[in-house]
Amino acid sequence: MIASPMQSSMLMPLLRGDASQHYVQQQRWTFWEPVDWEIHKKAWKRVFIRHDVFKHQFQLSDTGEVVIVKKRCLQVEFDFEDWSDLSMRNQRIDLAKFLKNDLNVGLVARKEPLCRL
Repeated sequence: MIASPMQSSMLMPLLRGDASQHYVQQQRWTFWEPVDWEIHKKAWKRVFIRHDVFKHQFQLSDTGEVVIVKKRCLQVEFDFEDWSDLSMRNQRIDLAKFLKNDLNVGLVARKEPLCRL
């Protein structure tokens, strides 16, 4: 399927290898109660399975058009950071470093889903 003009204009720099951060949003959560991470992962996996948009991969065709490829299988990677044993000051420092590094990684349009957890 060919991407819409808006999708193409948003994804073209990314597909050409330009490390663009214009469309990257970072969110963070603080959990005040214990979290069952296995249930958390299962819930997110259900979201990814239910909504096709997470199964899309974007590629450049031979003609230079942005093409959307829908994948059947989806590999979701989860990265958990537990800084509860750190002081508040060290948590803030580590969080700032983590967010900066994460932003520098950017997104890989040829890999689905276009998000990281």
